[in-house]
Amino acid sequence: SYDAYWVNAVTASNFAYTNPNLPTRTPRTVELGVGWNNVLYTGESKQVADALAGIEGLYTAVLQYDNNSSTWSTHFPDVPRALNQFEGLLELRVYWIYMTEPGAVAFD
Repeated sequence: SYDAYWVNAVTASNFAYTNPNLPTRTPRTVELGVGWNNVLYTGESKQVADALAGIEGLYTAVLQYDNNSSTWSTHFPDVPRALNQFEGLLELRVYWIYMTEPGAVAFD
């Protein structure tokens, strides 16, 4: 099972956790609701459009937070490539996906 957590710390702190029982990668389907969804991407690293092909037209934004710099990076599917701050989803990274309709995406 995979879970993604958002921890809001009152003060700056370092936190590292290694799951000794991390499962090998197996295909899985993630149900996404309308609004923001916090998702752990477990597929192979791919271009955003390829990784999220199963929900094409159902999402308007993908965000990634960088803990080290405390900054957000954005990807919007309907804007020119040069305006996006990242182009691919990386394995075992957490992303926020904004859905306009419910949907399901398969990660392989």
